[in-house]
Amino acid sequence: VEVVAIADPLLARSRQALEQRLSGPHSSLYSACRVFDGHQSLLASGVNFDLVFIAVPPTCHGDGEAGHDIELACLRSGTHVLVEKPLSCAPPDVVLPYARSLAEEVDRRQLVLAVGYMFRYHAAVLRTKQLLDEHQSKTGCCLLRLSASYNNAYFHSSKPYWWDVGQSGGPIVEQATHVCDIARFLGGDVRLDSVQAMVINADDKSGLGTLTHLRPTLQQEEAKIPNERRAPRLTCASWRFESGALGCLTHGVALGGRRYEASLELWADGLRIILDDPYFPECKLRIRRGDTDDESVETFRGEDAYQSEMNAFVHAVRTGDHSGIRTPYHDAFKTYEFTWAIRRASENQQYNNQTAPRLSTAPH
Repeated sequence: VEVVAIADPLLARSRQALEQRLSGPHSSLYSACRVFDGHQSLLASGVNFDLVFIAVPPTCHGDGEAGHDIELACLRSGTHVLVEKPLSCAPPDVVLPYARSLAEEVDRRQLVLAVGYMFRYHAAVLRTKQLLDEHQSKTGCCLLRLSASYNNAYFHSSKPYWWDVGQSGGPIVEQATHVCDIARFLGGDVRLDSVQAMVINADDKSGLGTLTHLRPTLQQEEAKIPNERRAPRLTCASWRFESGALGCLTHGVALGGRRYEASLELWADGLRIILDDPYFPECKLRIRRGDTDDESVETFRGEDAYQSEMNAFVHAVRTGDHSGIRTPYHDAFKTYEFTWAIRRASENQQYNNQTAPRLSTAPH
């Protein structure tokens, strides 16, 4: 693989990044690389390339508006595309016509249009799916419950746009989308009309929305964001899968330091699997099954799901065999709909901690 172009309106930053690569151990991969101020100038330049990675903020792509149609422009040029999540930050009904246009172009040109849900390539996630499938095959017992949690270590979050729901789509759409996608990968499609959610917002009347470890520079940035657009501090959601199984998610912005935490727990009759910390090098599966109280632990050291995803994408482009692409755009759109269903359910919550009915206190 050779990198032939970087397209970014922040030209100085792009040139600095390129200089660092040219002075690094893999400089030969960048020897012919040129810098452009955007995808339009790149596509008009005549530079030949086979595939493109789209990793721009969610407000800058994915909704079909002029200048935001990066995916479609690249497909029409005959280029294979891997686009990072989330697909956009616009509501799914706005994105849907654009998604249909992308699907038509993919079918017409037989191109790869994949989305960066790297956990579908993670050995621990694949092992979890294998265990579920084997358990169902042997016992007839299917998934009953899947619960997921994601607690963000926010002190070092350095992107001010992340704290603005209007810019990022919100924590569920932008960040917890990864565990939502694992949930769909393992549990199947979700009944969107079953989704319920509640949140603690930044301006929650209880005062629980106050973050005590936010860096001063980010405090100043967030102070500029209207209250209604500030990222929720905690979201609790529940839903039903099409299979009938139950699902739930808790996402929080509640950790200092650098290390955030994520885990999933799955139950079937006679099987319990806990997937701990898939983001980190020593991810573990903790498994109980059958009639025993014993727990087995499987450790996945040095797992690099990003590299596995990249290998699958490059292989598909080189060979024309797209079977290794585990998250084509049309399937990722279902995850996008799911995350938006959670966001909308939380925005429509009726609970108010100031006006909630209370039990009367009877005299002794």
